Amino acid sequence: MDMKGRQGVFVARVPPGSAQQLGILEALCACVDSADWRQALALVDQGKLQGSVATSTAICRLAVLACAVADEPGKGIALLRAGDHRVGRGLDGLKKVQSALAVLRSCERTGLWQEALEGLPFLMPRGGELEIPRPSAVTYNAVISACGRGRQWAKAMGLLQEMQRVELEPDVISYGSAVRGLQASFAVGAAELLLDLRARGLQPSQEACHSAVSAASASWQRAVALLGEIRLVRLMPGLVGYNAAIDACRQARNPQWALKLLEQLERMPSETPDTLSYAAAIGACCDYHGRFSVLGCLPRLCHQLESSAVGALRSESQ
Repeated sequence: MDMKGRQGVFVARVPPGSAQQLGILEALCACVDSADWRQALALVDQGKLQGSVATSTAICRLAVLACAVADEPGKGIALLRAGDHRVGRGLDGLKKVQSALAVLRSCERTGLWQEALEGLPFLMPRGGELEIPRPSAVTYNAVISACGRGRQWAKAMGLLQEMQRVELEPDVISYGSAVRGLQASFAVGAAELLLDLRARGLQPSQEACHSAVSAASASWQRAVALLGEIRLVRLMPGLVGYNAAIDACRQARNPQWALKLLEQLERMPSETPDTLSYAAAIGACCDYHGRFSVLGCLPRLCHQLESSAVGALRSESQ
């Protein structure tokens, strides 16, 4: 919606004759369009001096939206928090929910997990407010995703449990976001999340499987075991997952398992090893002193690495 359209929506709620509020609303619409959160906060202060904030829902709401669009969710939450005490009568429940949702989306984009957790309570219905729907799985997914991006896997897992306590059913996106948090922190537990997802009759995405293997890659044993578990439940780990496991074997200097995984990958009809696959396998065959411990397979691996690299260059040039 353009500025004029938004202005039409909010001007209808401004008391007749309130020319000062009308000017602030017009300026705030421009702030939302340009993501100018600093000017939006200045306009809120201007409205306070004019005594208009306490009677105008739109001023506070538009300022929160400007902060969200600018990916400054902390500023938006501060406005919401202030609105609870200073302009609570104007910033009613449903409008506060809409503003808080915009802030949570901003937290998800930026990985600001603390701000996301602070923003979640603003979506909880409380006494005296209008009929507010409970937070949905989509709302929780945004907060879980922010925690995942911020490497706060324990917070993400706690939110999954909280969803079940409030009788919300986690979906594929919920679990995928939590698994990505485990991946970022190299934390254990990704396998359990995938199995729980399957037990609920949901199909994990290939990205979730990749993230789970990457989360386990600090230990080659865990990475290899997780690949096996993924295959047992009839999921197909893709190239990214295999590369993560092969690289875990490289770091542990375990050529036997690196070559075994590479062989499995080569036999997969839907995947083709790439330069990372072969480079990691070659690295696994080299000991900590730079000496190759497995010589027989090196010519083939080097040839495959060269062919893969040439193929990748040709694809990029087309």
